[in-house]
Amino acid sequence: QGTSVNNKTITRVVTNIWRNYGMKGFALGWNVNVFRDVPYASLKMSLYEGMSRLYLTMFRTNRPSTSSGSNHNQATPRLQGNESAMMGFASGVVAAFITCPIDCVNTRIKSGEFRHTGMVQAYKEIWRKDGVKAFFRGALPRCTILAVGSTVFWYIQTSLVNSLS
Repeated sequence: QGTSVNNKTITRVVTNIWRNYGMKGFALGWNVNVFRDVPYASLKMSLYEGMSRLYLTMFRTNRPSTSSGSNHNQATPRLQGNESAMMGFASGVVAAFITCPIDCVNTRIKSGEFRHTGMVQAYKEIWRKDGVKAFFRGALPRCTILAVGSTVFWYIQTSLVNSLS
């Protein structure tokens, strides 16, 4: 198990990391960050796009009347800021929950608990010692913070795009 850091100042924490791990200690777990962030971002973006299309199809698509000819000149419906925020919230929650196991391994590797093992071995060890529930400890705060961030991002992004076009 890794050395616990019980210091109260950033200087002591940095010194402790340097003494115990060297320069590598500052990048501990970087590879698992990539394996956590890429799936999260991919899921969030894909879910956002899919839910947005579904929402627009179900609630905002202008249906052409039977008497009119073609509808080639119709503008493609776009989400408004508040609608985009709802899609952002939902996509953020789902993506955050699905990637909780990756975040669990990330946290434990960074804490030094699995400093000398790979990610696959860390998954196996967590499963063996703590079971499946361990992978979802902290799911509520993780889902909450990532959903709020996604909500704010999509609201601002959509509002800016709509105001500029």
